[in-house]
Amino acid sequence: MKKITPLVWLTAAFVLFLYGGCGGSSSTPPTPTPNATTAVLTLSSAGTLPANTQIGGVDVTLNLPVGATVKTAPSKAAVVTYSGIVTVSGVAVGANAIAIGASPTPEQLKIEVANPSGFGVGEFATVTCDIAAGSNISAADFASPVAFSAVDLNGVPIQGLTAELVATMQ
Repeated sequence: MKKITPLVWLTAAFVLFLYGGCGGSSSTPPTPTPNATTAVLTLSSAGTLPANTQIGGVDVTLNLPVGATVKTAPSKAAVVTYSGIVTVSGVAVGANAIAIGASPTPEQLKIEVANPSGFGVGEFATVTCDIAAGSNISAADFASPVAFSAVDLNGVPIQGLTAELVATMQ
C-alpha cells in the first residue's frame, strides 16, 4: 500500500494540473493588437483625359494626421523626403518624383510627379508614413488630398481630374 500511495498522489496531481489548464475561462484579457507603426498611402488620379492627352505632371498636397510623419532631410532648396519614402508607382512608373515637406506645418506634404513621356489616369505614387508610438491613427484619419492639379505634356492644366488616396495601416 505504501508503494501505491505516492503513485496515487502523483496521478491525482497530474489530473488536477491537466484539468486546470483546459477549458474554463481566463481572467487575463486577450492581448490587444499592436498599433500600426506605418501607413502606406496610395495616390491615384481619377477622371477622363481629353482625347490625345497625357498627363505630364501632377502636384498634390496632403494633410497628415497628428502623429503621422515622413522622414525628411534638409537640402539647400527645401526640406525633401528621404529616398524611398515617396515612390512613383502605377501608371507613372518611369517618372521623376519630388516630395517636399511643406510649410507652414510638418503635417503637410507636397508631392510633385513629372514624366516627359506622359502617363494616364490611375495610381501615380505611394508614400510611406511613420506613425508615432502611442498614436491611435486609423486609415480613415488620412483625408483626401487638400490640393491637386495636373498638367499635360505642354504644361497646360487638365480640367476634370481629381485625386484619390487609400491608406493601408501596417
